[in-house]
Amino acid sequence: MPDRLSSHAYISLSECNETVTFKFNSKIIKARSDDTIASALHAAGIKILSRSFKYHRPRGLYDAYGLGPDLLLAVDGMPNVRGDKTLVKEGMDVRSQNAWPSPDLDMMAVNNTLVPLLPNGFYYKMFHKPKWLWPIAEKFIRKAAGIGKIDTTGKTKDTRYEKRYRFPDICVIGGGPAGLASCLAACQEGKNVLLVEEDPQLGGHSVHTATKVKNCQDEKLNELSEQAAVKAIWEELKNFDNLEILTSTVVFALYEDNLIAAQSGNDLYKIRAGSVILAPGATDRHLVFENNDIPGIMTARGVERLITMHGVKPGSRAVIIGNHDGVYHTAMLLQGAGVEVLVVADSRSEEA
Repeated sequence: MPDRLSSHAYISLSECNETVTFKFNSKIIKARSDDTIASALHAAGIKILSRSFKYHRPRGLYDAYGLGPDLLLAVDGMPNVRGDKTLVKEGMDVRSQNAWPSPDLDMMAVNNTLVPLLPNGFYYKMFHKPKWLWPIAEKFIRKAAGIGKIDTTGKTKDTRYEKRYRFPDICVIGGGPAGLASCLAACQEGKNVLLVEEDPQLGGHSVHTATKVKNCQDEKLNELSEQAAVKAIWEELKNFDNLEILTSTVVFALYEDNLIAAQSGNDLYKIRAGSVILAPGATDRHLVFENNDIPGIMTARGVERLITMHGVKPGSRAVIIGNHDGVYHTAMLLQGAGVEVLVVADSRSEEA
């Protein structure tokens, strides 16, 4: 695999000895079992995974967290699956969407050069005179609209969708350091606790950083790396039987009276909690500039996830732009992965 890392100069990479194979547009791809579809394709040198809806602009890995634009793929006949949130499975059949004949060479990408002719709502004004023209144009417009195709072959007919219910005393949303610490405090008080985490693993951003803990009320955690501190908290949590953990579960709504709606695979969870603790962490705020949506533009945490969780080299050269100390941590991770860091642009006026 051209972009797979075997080691890192400064940190220990996530280890995974189990490999799987799957197909992407009929091409066989080898991956680690802990890869997402997007990270496996990135490691295989495939950078353009799909195309945008209207103008068919190229789309690739953005934040490795499911927040990127249009990284939607068809998986085993199921349309609009997020490629950067879905783990690979043996024999999985993945196909790109909204691109013909392929994401690299998409004939509809000509739309990107016709932007002045295709403003919002252009179909309300164009092709209506003479009257006979609209029925013809409408067929092509309808065919081009939408992303993904519903499976009509029966591949997904046996897919089950279930509703599940939970009634914890306390529901903690987010499994990072703050969420785990909240769980520990609640469990020690004898409360029935439900922890909901979007990622397959716990730890949040601490998984990607070597930063040491400082000024923590629990003095034994001070001066430990954030990874080590999270592991120490987890070792304590394992002793409690009043804690339930749901990983790979996305909370998408919080209603009045502490009613929580969450999705885990094909299961819908309806959670009615006595109290709710929100510890969802943070995400990067992307800069606004021309072409900030194309492959090669990534968030800092997307880069860190690729390196630390999947052992994938994001690229060969990098320019880093930011306004906080985290840019230097990202630069360190990139440099340790063999990436040439050309520039670190810190927008702050004072010294970092």
